Amino acid sequence: MKKNMIKKILILLIFLTSSPSLSKDLKYQANNNLPLEFIYLIKSYQKYDLTNEEKKSFKCLSYFYDNSFLKLSKAEYFQLIKSQIYKNIINFFPISNKEGSSKDLKEIKEKLKEKLREEGNDHFKRWLISALIRDINLVAKSKSLNKGGIYYSLFYNWNNLFYDSLPQEVNRTLKNLSKRILSNLKYRLNDFLLISKNISLKESKEKDPKKMFFFKVEKETTLTGEDKPEPKSESGSKILKILAPINEESLILPGTIRIEDEWTPKDEKENININPPKPDPNYVKPKKLPIPINDW
Repeated sequence: MKKNMIKKILILLIFLTSSPSLSKDLKYQANNNLPLEFIYLIKSYQKYDLTNEEKKSFKCLSYFYDNSFLKLSKAEYFQLIKSQIYKNIINFFPISNKEGSSKDLKEIKEKLKEKLREEGNDHFKRWLISALIRDINLVAKSKSLNKGGIYYSLFYNWNNLFYDSLPQEVNRTLKNLSKRILSNLKYRLNDFLLISKNISLKESKEKDPKKMFFFKVEKETTLTGEDKPEPKSESGSKILKILAPINEESLILPGTIRIEDEWTPKDEKENININPPKPDPNYVKPKKLPIPINDW
């Protein structure tokens, strides 16, 4: 009797430790149909110290996002996602016209660059620091923007966090920022769907992860990247370009206003003049052009 009981306990322990769903947390990875900032946010948020309630809430959010994005065009969900990310970053710290006005932008930029060199696998943190450096460059080059006050305050607050705070405090702050973005994005999606599409998705039913379009679920170990060597080639990868060693070109981020890097998604590639027409060999230039009438 006693031996049978021990045997059953051992079998149960083996099952618990070997079951993939119980031995390792499953991680949600956003796919390339979504903005890079959001891909980084989803990846980094799951690496923070989340409670069971926070993990459950994030799981429900992922189902909601997947259902919502399917009912919107690319331009619509890109606009909603990006606006919430940037809006919450800008408004996360109180902005003052005086705070940080004694700090030199060049000094803040160099400190942020130094911090960026130290960062490892937190993709969202790396992106955020890179974005701040990029914005400092734009503000410094602009002749129309006031170089003091509100701009110093924004850069000063984030620099103060990254440079003068303990790693635990930085992670806690970024975790709170991420939660705010994810939560506010849900509310904005709800409002947009209800007003523009007359659709309500307040309750998100659990979906089979294999049927999700914008997310895929993998084991935790496959997403950390801590045991994998860094890829040597960055050809064809926008993500690797952003995470590359720091230089002015590597700070070109999604959302930067450049024609070749325009973030607005395009459903089809432009095929203009791929096969330009050849000149007509029989064309004869007219001896006299028509005379304009009434300025036409």
